[in-house]
Amino acid sequence: MLSASLRWHRRDRSLYQLEQRLLHALSRNITGNGRIIRFPRNLIDFININYSLLGFFGVDVLLVYIAFKLNYRSGRLYETVDVTPAKFSWTRVHPSGRQEQFDCNPYWARLNFREWPDGRTALSIAAEGKELAFARFLTDDERRDLASALREALLAARGGVRI
Repeated sequence: MLSASLRWHRRDRSLYQLEQRLLHALSRNITGNGRIIRFPRNLIDFININYSLLGFFGVDVLLVYIAFKLNYRSGRLYETVDVTPAKFSWTRVHPSGRQEQFDCNPYWARLNFREWPDGRTALSIAAEGKELAFARFLTDDERRDLASALREALLAARGGVRI
């Protein structure tokens, strides 16, 4: 069986000649270029030396894992805003379950929306001598939308009276 396949390849002279030319060119370049022979040795040295660095790689992976866990945990923070004619109520619930609450009369509430020249924004509410910054985790565009919606809600809660 092997002799038949060898005879078949022998008959195809152009393929045989191409193989021979490639083999000779490769062997000339390997013997003439010492870097090709040094490459496997350097690769083995690199692998042997870096076994000691695997511990540091494990520390890096652990730190990235912890960063993702903390980021995911901070994503569970949320705020709720309720506007009624009787009360403006803001509640922030932290990932730990702790709650912060701010209540005031919507007639005395003043919405402060600040925008800097570089596009950053800040949103706060001032009432009864206190000021509360909120919606800090939103993007600037989302803060703009929330500010316009809260202005309309406060206006409706006041019965259309602008302050």
